[in-house]
Amino acid sequence: MAAHSTARTDHHYVPQFLLRGFASDKRKQVYGFDKSNNNEFRSSVRNLACQRDFYDPDVDQWLRQLEDVSAPIIQSLRTKRTLSHLRDAEIQWLAGFIAVQQVRTLHHRALSADINKQLANVLREMGAEPNSVKNFHEFTDSEMREQTNADVRPLSLELMPYILRKNWILFSVAFGSEFWIGDHPVVLANNVNPGDGLRGTLGFGVPGIEIYLPISSELMLGCLCPNIRAMFAASHAGRLPAMPRAEEFLRAFDGSTTLQLDSENVRYHNSLQVISAERFVYSEHRAFEMAREMVSTDERVRIGRRPKIAGRPRNKRG
Repeated sequence: MAAHSTARTDHHYVPQFLLRGFASDKRKQVYGFDKSNNNEFRSSVRNLACQRDFYDPDVDQWLRQLEDVSAPIIQSLRTKRTLSHLRDAEIQWLAGFIAVQQVRTLHHRALSADINKQLANVLREMGAEPNSVKNFHEFTDSEMREQTNADVRPLSLELMPYILRKNWILFSVAFGSEFWIGDHPVVLANNVNPGDGLRGTLGFGVPGIEIYLPISSELMLGCLCPNIRAMFAASHAGRLPAMPRAEEFLRAFDGSTTLQLDSENVRYHNSLQVISAERFVYSEHRAFEMAREMVSTDERVRIGRRPKIAGRPRNKRG
């Protein structure tokens, strides 16, 4: 057997080519912030967002092929700073890259394990042995690794159509600001849909959803619910109350230019990276005061998002 087939390998769950967009020109390194302990450090991208034998060999090979095609497409966005030059096939590949990035990370695996554990505990509260319940299995760590490896391709194929139906926009930073990237860089927000109080509003198919992926310290790709563009168009046409920068948004949605964000908006988007990251946030420059403040103010931010599953309803006494 060839030696390389049994060697243990560091697998990047955030591609190195994506992280290089946040590296300094001279030393090709980025600064990092560790949410778990407030440590700051500087490192080559080769050593970041990776874990030993994180993927099975066939999954790793498939991811490498996806990255080989996606890297020059993202580099063209960095160079041309527009979306209008993208061909249909390139948009398909980029949508696939975003979908895969959502389900290939350490955070996705940790979140899947946490949900599985919560469900098992709910079943125990109900008096059931989890592994005796039909269509449920309480995973060990090795089984969760196997399951999340197997899920990368099918789950990303489920997400991809939702991304393609969004209106895409390229954001840029104002002078003196920079985008950060976390170890789970595809982040979700929803600022127009208050929800019904029962279901969450952070799903790829939820009305009003905003999907963001920073691609360099200066640029961020947004895939926004068509309702958002429609709101700006109606405002610009006078059918809705005036919305700030409506005309600029519409030009950016056309793909011929970027929408420049002021420092406060960049700070907001960087906060999403902090909240969504499982552990690490990266930046071209060493300026993590906001991240340090966020984790110190709310200990829940020290790990990625964890939705809570309600347990068995308890009987009320009259």
